[in-house]
This record gives sequence, C-alpha cells and structure tokens, in this order.
Amino acid sequence: MSQEMARRALDYLVPAGWVLDTGDKVMLPHILITVAGIRTIENLLSGCPPQLADDIRQQAAPTEASPDERPCALLVEDEFLVRIVVADALRELGFTVEDVPSAAGALDRLQLAQSRIAVAVIDIGLPDLNGAMLVRQIRAGQPELPIVVASGRSPALMRRQIDADAQLRFLQKPYGANEMRLVLDSLGLKTASLPAGDAH
Repeated sequence: MSQEMARRALDYLVPAGWVLDTGDKVMLPHILITVAGIRTIENLLSGCPPQLADDIRQQAAPTEASPDERPCALLVEDEFLVRIVVADALRELGFTVEDVPSAAGALDRLQLAQSRIAVAVIDIGLPDLNGAMLVRQIRAGQPELPIVVASGRSPALMRRQIDADAQLRFLQKPYGANEMRLVLDSLGLKTASLPAGDAH
C-alpha cells in the first residue's frame, strides 16, 4: 500500500473514534493498523467511505504477475516496525521480500532459497550476530550476491570491507524508499519507479 493510501486510511480511522483497547490488529496490504472491535478487512471496509473502500479492495487484489517473476530481496532486520516499513519500500521497488529477524534466520533462508535471492538488505545491529560478520559468512558461499548493510552508526568500522567488495553498499539510517532505490540501482539491480508521493 502506498503512503498516500495509508494516510487516507488513517485519516478515516482516527477521527472515527476507533481507540485501541483490545490490541486487535488488522493487516491491510503492507501496512499494520491497530483498532478496537475490527476483526476483518471487510468489517473495516463496511464503515469506510465507498471510494476509499474500493481503493483499498483494489490495492488488496492479487497482481497479475507471478511473485516469482520479480526479484527477491532478503531483509534481515530485528526491529519489527522497521522491518514492516523496509519490506513495504522493497515491494514498491518491485521486489518480493523474504524477511527474517536474525542472522541465523538469514543463513537458513539463503540455504533454502539461494537461487531466488537477488539482494540481501542487512541491519548491522542484529541480536545474534553482528551484521558485518553475517556479510562475511554470506560471502563465503555467495561471493557475488549484492548486499546492502544499514545502520544508524558511521560506516567507518566497515570502510575496508565496503571498499574491498564491489557488491556491498552501506545505507545510513534513517532512510527512505528513494535512498534504497539509489543504492540498489548502484548495484545494477533494476527497480520500479516510485509513486510521486513516496519518492523521498
């Protein structure tokens, strides 16, 4: 779901007075909305203005292209909300996404789906293994896999590793979909054009 669609949905939900008191969560395409008393997407849509409901249904409809026809990004990020936002950005850039919260999960996923992974996006501060160490382990088996490492800290500690690896890029947190697109483009990966409201 685009940022514009998410904004419109939230603009409707918040003034409607649906206040969190049960912790119920409703999944719309690529966005998490928490409201009280709403159990399904159709329950949500039944109270929406007709045009907004139609727009959300259209966004939720399966795309004609098979997901296997799009490149797959492996996203390794332990912070749940950050993982949702980055996965959403990668999908808008034309990727399917395999997301895991740990280095161990990333290595398992790479072993199972090695031929499908087109790029790995890795957070440096993982709970079970430093992201730089994870990059070294991946490189032992996949020396040509494009990798993006993301961190809120300076890239100085990884400078030698980055300079020595033509398929490795650093992305400074916080970043948006456009910064991600530029980094992926620099790795030779074809990305989809971003909607006008998301290109920042």
